[in-house]
Formats: sequence, C-alpha cells, structure tokens
Amino acid sequence: MLPAAHRLRAGREIAVTARRGARAAHDDLVASALLTVGDAGPARAAVVVGRRAGGAVDRNRLRRRIRHALAPHVAGLPAGTTVVFRAGPHSHQLSAPDLSAAVKDTLTRAVRGAERRSRPPVAVSR
Repeated sequence: MLPAAHRLRAGREIAVTARRGARAAHDDLVASALLTVGDAGPARAAVVVGRRAGGAVDRNRLRRRIRHALAPHVAGLPAGTTVVFRAGPHSHQLSAPDLSAAVKDTLTRAVRGAERRSRPPVAVSR
C-alpha cells in the first residue's frame, strides 16, 4: 500500500497529470508522469481502473495489485513528481511478477520522459 504522503487524491491533479504528463505504455497499462518545477513535495501516484476492467471487486483488486507493485518505487522518484497509472481491461490477466515488472518498466520510462520534457532547452552557439 502507498503511504499517505505518496497518494495522489485530487481529481484535478489526476486529470492534469494524465492529460499533460509524459506517457509510457506496457501492454494494457499506461503511466503518465509529470514533474512540477520548484515543488519540493514528495512524489505522488494514483491508479485509475475503468469499468471495462470488470466489476467493482475486480477493479478494486487490480487497483490494489498495481499499488502494491508501485509502492517500493514511488519513494525513489524525484520530488514533485506525479504519476497516474491507467489500467486497461486485460491488465488483470497479468501474473504478480509480470505486473510488477510492467509497473516498474512503465514507471521508469514515463519518469524519464517527464524529466526530458522538464529540462530547459540547450542554447547552441554558432
């Protein structure tokens, strides 16, 4: 489970991160990461599972499984990072080791993309 300080709860922040963040996908799992400049708060994450993933029990189970796979990695993210994971309808078919590997890989690529976006442009002298 994610510690309270690392949970992204506000719907507006989730929507902004999902819309503007750098995306990375792995099968049916998509991560969006956004670095906020000048924010020294801890990295925060949210998991979104749509109704196409099944009934409420299946969606909540998948949400818990993804948060469990995500928990060890969130503390190591840069300060001020927000991450939103969106699980597709077939994500529940992944085994625990496969889901954990997919979360780690997707998270790494999304954060790397967000870091690339947040760097200031390099001036080229001629």
